Amino acid sequence: MIECNNCGIKFADGIIELHYPQTLEDAVLVFRHSLIQKRITQVFVKMGVPRKPRTTGKGSGSAHFHGHVQQICQYTGDDFDDVKMHIKRKAMKRDYPSHEDSFGEIHPDSEANISTVEESMLIDTAHEVASFLNLKLKEI
Repeated sequence: MIECNNCGIKFADGIIELHYPQTLEDAVLVFRHSLIQKRITQVFVKMGVPRKPRTTGKGSGSAHFHGHVQQICQYTGDDFDDVKMHIKRKAMKRDYPSHEDSFGEIHPDSEANISTVEESMLIDTAHEVASFLNLKLKEI
């Protein structure tokens, strides 16, 4: 499977033309060779608008979320990773992305792969958890 987050696209008379970056050249050639060798004439295609990746660093959504997790940890005495996982699992009810492992268990996706919209789900869920605990979060 080849994924391209920044492919160019043109439509003309029932034809979709994809323009992929040079960095994918080798992968596309291997894929093309495999299709020819196996005489495959159809492929699965999934299209969508590129997602805006989450922000990192000082003042970012990620820092905002982690600041809230830290405050909840200080208030409850719970471990940082445990609180963060609890918030992510609660956020899955808001359609936070998840995946199924080889054993059929559902896990929330890593923050490294989320968008700004999904980061805001985590922040909102952290506010919800803090409210449940009667904790007033400081916006740092």
